[in-house]
Amino acid sequence: MTPPLTPATPQTPPLVSREAKQFERNSAKKRVLDAFLAGHDWLVVAASNAVPVTTARRVAAKGSIEQQPRGGVRTACIKMTVEVMFKLEEYLDEQADMTMA
Repeated sequence: MTPPLTPATPQTPPLVSREAKQFERNSAKKRVLDAFLAGHDWLVVAASNAVPVTTARRVAAKGSIEQQPRGGVRTACIKMTVEVMFKLEEYLDEQADMTMA
């Protein structure tokens, strides 16, 4: 049998949603940015708000707390341009058995 819960018995805290955590992180970054723009010691603000120093430096250097978009296709990774694909389609239209070896 488990003992009844008393005020001295530790309990697990309720789960916090991902959105709430993200809001807290963004709020802390905003406080660091505001301190930097106001000319205050932004490293102290970062330390007191549990913001990593590297994140605080990036926020101060960038001047924004916006995150860069993730995923998607980079232009450097595209090996075939639209013009090349169009030319290949022209070749295949002219001679359809070109791909058969």
